[in-house]
Order: sequence, then structure tokens, then C-alpha cells
Amino acid sequence: MLAARLDYIAALFHEAGISHWFISPGSRNAPIVAALIRNGNFTLHSIPDERSAAFAAMGFALKDRHPAAFLCTSGSALANAYPAVLEAYYQRVPLLIVSADRPEDRIDQWDGQTIRQQNLFGTYARAHFHCNARETELPLLSKGVYDTLAASVQGIPGPVHINMALSEPIYEGIDRPLSEPPHVPPFVFKGHSFPPVLDADIFPNLAGKKIALLIGQHTESPILSDVLLRLQAHIPIFCDVSSQQLPYGLPSWDWHLFR
Repeated sequence: MLAARLDYIAALFHEAGISHWFISPGSRNAPIVAALIRNGNFTLHSIPDERSAAFAAMGFALKDRHPAAFLCTSGSALANAYPAVLEAYYQRVPLLIVSADRPEDRIDQWDGQTIRQQNLFGTYARAHFHCNARETELPLLSKGVYDTLAASVQGIPGPVHINMALSEPIYEGIDRPLSEPPHVPPFVFKGHSFPPVLDADIFPNLAGKKIALLIGQHTESPILSDVLLRLQAHIPIFCDVSSQQLPYGLPSWDWHLFR
């Protein structure tokens, strides 16, 4: 039954800590929404406009530094997330895009809602996983979902895309209660640990050199703040207003530089 499979996928998302979902309602993604509701462990935000919903998810992930999810129906709805994906890619924001899709035999039927959704975002997505929610074997489902989510936060963070084909009947069992939570494998992710920044690591490389440091757009970063704190007495630091590091740079440097 499709509903049971979607309950399993919802449990995978819960295990991975994807708690906030920004949803643009539609027909094809309604069974996925129902599974999230049955699970009961998610906060759902309904935003009809897909572009706005995708940016809302990106903004929440920007604050939380953990993937927030945007969920949309099939077809051109997914294309409306492209601006947010581009923004998340270049700002290194861990954003999850989940799209409902049709089975492969229903794609390219000369209708705007039958577009090719697989890997729609190309290299702007850190990872992409396509599955048939009814037919893909459970071990492949769990591995695909977990590997995709891990790619959003490991190394350089960024957007990832999970595309789920729902074969008919898509509303089978949609209104059934959840008898018991599905058993899913644990989501084991070991984040990268950075070595401490020591004075001995920094200052030998500065001797006798004329160096200025320009800090561009960033999110809050205690590691970067610690580095700048140690450097600010030794080299001029210019911090853009969007850098989140203004206390560590020269005050009003742009006004003095260009007046």
C-alpha cells in the first residue's frame, strides 16, 4: 500500500531531524502531506505560492543551519523553487527540496505538468535522489534519503533534491490512521570537526607581508569570528554589511575608502 510506504519515508525524515516543512498544496503531493500529518512529529507551514514557500524554507534553514524542507506537487511547481535553490547553493544553506512526480510512463505527455523532474537542478543540487515511492525497495529508499540529506550538511552545505514518483492509485489508504511508527534504520551522520585556530598557526604567515582581509556575505560563524578576533590587531579587516562579522572589522571602512 502506497500510504504505508509514505509512512516509512516520513519516519526517515523524522529520524534525520527534518522537522519543519514548507508546503505548497497540490494534488500529487497530497499523499505525502497526509503521511507527514500521520507521523505527527513535524511542523507544517502551508504556503500556496511555490517560490515563496521555497524561500521561506531557505530562510528557516539559514537560521537553524539544518535542512528545512520545501514540498511541492509535480510539474512546473518544482521549477518555481529554482531561484531559492540557486540562492541556497551560493549561500551554502542546507535546503531540502522534495517533489512529488508521476511515474516514468507518464512523463513528456505534452503537458506542462509532465515535465522531466529528475535532476532538474543539475549541479546546483549537492545531491539528487529519485525513487518510486511504491516500488523502490526499502533499503534503497532509506539509503537514498539518508545519503541525500547528509550531502546537504557535510563538507560544503547546500540544497539537495528528493523526487518521488507516486504511481496510481495515489490516494490509496490516505485517510487511514497510523497504527504504529515504522521501524527505520538510524540516521548516523558524523559532522566535520575543525581544529582550533592558534596564534602560532596564523602569525608566522603574516610577517613582512602587506595583507588586507575582506569578509563578504556569510552566515553567523563562531569559527570565523574567532579567527578575526585574533587577526584584527595585526591586519586591516574590511567586513561587508552582510558578513555577520562587523564587530571584527574596521568601522565605516567603506565610507572612509570612497569619500
